[in-house]
Amino acid sequence: ETGVDEADIVKSDGSHVFMAYGDILVVTDAATGEVMSRTTMPLRKNVGLDYGNDPYPGIGPILTPVAVEELSETPDEEEGKTAVSPNEEDVAQQAKNDDGRRRDSLWIPPNPKPTISSLLLDPASNRLAVIVSGYRENYPYDYADRPILRDRGDVHVRLYDTSAMPTDGKPLSLITSREMWGSYRSARMIQGMAHVTVQSSVNWYQHISRYFDRWQVTYDGMNKTQYLEAAAQQATTVADKFAKRLIDELKQLSGTEGVDAGDCSGATRVAMFASDEGGDAEDGDADEDGTERGWPDALSSGGVLNSYLQVNTFDMNLAPNWNAVDFSEGSPPLVMKTAGSFFPSSWSEIYASEDVIVASGRGYNRRPFARTWDESTYLLTFELNADGSAPSGRAIGRVPGYVLN
Repeated sequence: ETGVDEADIVKSDGSHVFMAYGDILVVTDAATGEVMSRTTMPLRKNVGLDYGNDPYPGIGPILTPVAVEELSETPDEEEGKTAVSPNEEDVAQQAKNDDGRRRDSLWIPPNPKPTISSLLLDPASNRLAVIVSGYRENYPYDYADRPILRDRGDVHVRLYDTSAMPTDGKPLSLITSREMWGSYRSARMIQGMAHVTVQSSVNWYQHISRYFDRWQVTYDGMNKTQYLEAAAQQATTVADKFAKRLIDELKQLSGTEGVDAGDCSGATRVAMFASDEGGDAEDGDADEDGTERGWPDALSSGGVLNSYLQVNTFDMNLAPNWNAVDFSEGSPPLVMKTAGSFFPSSWSEIYASEDVIVASGRGYNRRPFARTWDESTYLLTFELNADGSAPSGRAIGRVPGYVLN
């Protein structure tokens, strides 16, 4: 599309070539190929988790490990050995340490290097936006406070000045940086405005489903009727806390000015997806062949709340008079304007024109009468204002089949 620049791992302004190589940004002379600059992306920081200060304490039953106890050893009268059944012998041997006690396994979170996902170059303003992935927070398997929206802080945008290009291999001058909530999907530059799309899947199991697993200790000894009654009571608390937590997270990642706004003004209402093609999902309308009209009616994984997709927009020409001396005491803030919506797909492809950004994702449309699902492509469009500085939710759609190209 004319006027739309797509992010890539190699960019050039005619004089220099900017290349992403893992976690390193390499700049070479376009004519000679000589390396002029190398910039290494910072490593991710280990996330310190304070288990004693949980802002969202676990709700409902959470299975806890059995207390550590010493192995009891009873001499076998005939063999003079410890009486351990054959099927327990291997387990006991693996669990024993030198002091004869069982030990919980040690979970060590990975700390890989970040990876440069894409580059956006604006020669007019001498700005290079480097989009880096791999900064997501790690949580132990049984940690109760993992966010509802996954991949918090996974993507960082780092804006560099390219006006004074080093010639001795030194790094570029960093103007400012900012993190985003979600996994990177794509980016475009339109009229000097950068539009970065990220997507977060919804952690249904951690915050909803696990509280209703039949094997949870809370439901021990209950028959079917008792379980259903207890689960129904549990649902009231779980749903209320889930909704409050979700709104709190949306306030952090959406709004007119991004996370600084503290509101959900940039989030499209889920009610927008209640109908499509003239059908109302609540009425259960269906075509003659049994295909239900409207978006999936399940607010679960595979339904409307499958993921949250967001467009983050910022001006590439940030602080046009910037230099390292002026901002020696601090970087200028990278202000972003955002628009987002829940999306019934875990992945998305991005398309753009000068005034519209379209996200498409694979999904399934339920056919209730046939108890089957039709392959579908869901579309979500964001409209840009006159100068492209702010996105907003515009329209939704669904077409049968998958996009091939």
